[in-house]
Amino acid sequence: MIDYPDDDELRAQSREHDLALPVLVRDIVRVVEVLNLGAKRFFKKDSVLAGSMALRCFGSPRFTVYDADFSTSAQAVDPPESVSALLRYSDENLDILPAAAVPADRRGTLMKVEPIRFDPVFTGVALAEQDRQFKADVSFRGLLLDGREVPFQTPYSLGLWDETPTVWVMDPVEVPPRRSSAGASTVSSSTTRMWHGSRPLPRSRVRRSRSSIQSFEMCSTRSSRPCERCSQSSTAHSQPWM
Repeated sequence: MIDYPDDDELRAQSREHDLALPVLVRDIVRVVEVLNLGAKRFFKKDSVLAGSMALRCFGSPRFTVYDADFSTSAQAVDPPESVSALLRYSDENLDILPAAAVPADRRGTLMKVEPIRFDPVFTGVALAEQDRQFKADVSFRGLLLDGREVPFQTPYSLGLWDETPTVWVMDPVEVPPRRSSAGASTVSSSTTRMWHGSRPLPRSRVRRSRSSIQSFEMCSTRSSRPCERCSQSSTAHSQPWM
């Protein structure tokens, strides 16, 4: 699936990116998981990678250490619980063993797979039990916009592949806020309304909004919401979104 890095390469990238080695190993495993789903034809214009791993494909430095987010439909994965079988993967260097998928909402439109345990034979890095797992959230709520097929990017210089693979990702316009447990607005990829700031973005403004954030950059305040200028100007701002 990839050219697995050796431990010296992992240690060098750990130092360069100021990441704990177990976090880097888990991220490599998540990369393999995305490619596994691609090989199983999960990805298409209405079945996409979302969240921070998708945002990295647009140059965002946003990084989460534990989860992987996807958005699909009941037509693509039927029944929704079968997504757990799609996540299963094994080769001579790595085994990925997901738990059963369970509904995370009353309507069963968001499935959670946790934990997804893995055995990374490719590395001798000592990993605690909690370092050998991640989770996946899979939304079945559909998309307003078709996904975008883009090169699958990682920030590492590890020579994971000879030719960069592509992956279908959620359109960056379609990134809505959600409410945290404290009531604050945060950014999530698990629902599928388009927003600009705290208000729903009308369909008539989709084309203009896409062009205005095409570079996927935001204002220097590093706010989780688009700058007020983004719907009116294509001016590039100095910091990445999210």
